[in-house]
Amino acid sequence: PFLVKVRSLNSGESRTAQGVLQIKPYHHLSMELSPKRGQVTPFRRESDVQATLMNLGNTEHTLQLYGTDVEDGVAFEFEQEQVSLSPGQQRAVGVIVSASSRKLLATTQLHGYTVSARSVTTPAVMCSTQAQLEQRPLMSPLGAVVLTAITLLVALWIMLLPKAPSMDSLTLDKPILIIGEPVTIKWSASNAKFVRISVGGSTIVDHGSLTGEQQFTPTTAGTVLVEASAVRDSKQSSPVSVQLTVNAPEVVPDPVILTFRTGTKQVNLGEPFMIEYKLSPSVTRAYLAPTGEELNLNVGTRQLTASLAGEAEYTLVAENAKGTAVRKSLKITVVDASNAKFVMFDATPKEVDPALGRVTIAWQLTNAVRAELSYGTEKRVVDATSGQLDVLISGDTTFTLTAYDEAGRTTNRAVSVKVAPPPDPASTPPSDPPKVGSTTGGGR
Repeated sequence: PFLVKVRSLNSGESRTAQGVLQIKPYHHLSMELSPKRGQVTPFRRESDVQATLMNLGNTEHTLQLYGTDVEDGVAFEFEQEQVSLSPGQQRAVGVIVSASSRKLLATTQLHGYTVSARSVTTPAVMCSTQAQLEQRPLMSPLGAVVLTAITLLVALWIMLLPKAPSMDSLTLDKPILIIGEPVTIKWSASNAKFVRISVGGSTIVDHGSLTGEQQFTPTTAGTVLVEASAVRDSKQSSPVSVQLTVNAPEVVPDPVILTFRTGTKQVNLGEPFMIEYKLSPSVTRAYLAPTGEELNLNVGTRQLTASLAGEAEYTLVAENAKGTAVRKSLKITVVDASNAKFVMFDATPKEVDPALGRVTIAWQLTNAVRAELSYGTEKRVVDATSGQLDVLISGDTTFTLTAYDEAGRTTNRAVSVKVAPPPDPASTPPSDPPKVGSTTGGGR
């Protein structure tokens, strides 16, 4: 509201009139960025910017903040995305500006960007301001070329410098061995003219090639040091060493066969038989020759089968851990026995009265297809299963019964019969003469 007063200069009379001035809403937003030019590098990837917003109008606004750039090479992160400003109010908002991509080798780039604030209630009301972001790479192409050239020059200078001799490697194929066992020493060296190798202080290789190997056989037990040095002119490398352990050989007792026998000296063809063996604790392996059958050292017996007729020799070979061997043999007779078997063959009596001279021969066989009884010059075919025969003899006689099986193989058994000697006449008492008038034979 306002009042207008009018007064006359002549009469001094005055008049007044009242009025109202209506001020309509108006908008005026302003924004400033500080600093106007930021900078990012491979080590400093973000630039902090402060946006100062001012409301110079007479209306309160809620402003939405956003950033844009033409190349789409800048990323924005606002401390607050919406800010409320009353008329005449001023506020500062932090903005983090960074490059969208990272470049290690490139030229320096300058990105122009715009930060804007738009009223949420009145979209037509907005303000904006512009700034720049300088993106520096790790190295420019020219700098990279210069650095590469310098690096190559330094590397070439280092390569041309004379290097000290050095031993690259020294190895043993066996670090632990026994006396008399060879060991192979291998080595390699560089920047030298020759290699010197020593074992236990004694040189075994002098003026050796830079890469090679050498065999060495120790003769004494103990721990020795194998050392190698590379030599060029008057310079010698630091020695490289490995430890070699030499042990005395273990004393292994000789093998001993304590027992090697069989319970029979004769077996039938195809029938099994047992052998018995006993070995000393020093035996680590035992086998039979000539078959090569391995024997279990913890059992002590083995069943064998005779496969060939005749005299068979079996040799037991026993070895210790060193390979020392001893042998022991046994022989058995293998017969191709007949399938015919005697159940019984006997003569009754075994001593015959010379006055009678009669003897009874009895027999019984199994699996026999033919049988022959022989005595003296006589030979007769008898029943092949069983039978009994009375024979008259006049002197000591041996009866032999031969049985044949289906394959013609024979088996026989013999029995001897003796003839009792005649009585001595001097020892026989005289008989009484017959009395007169007596009769004999029951006659009259």
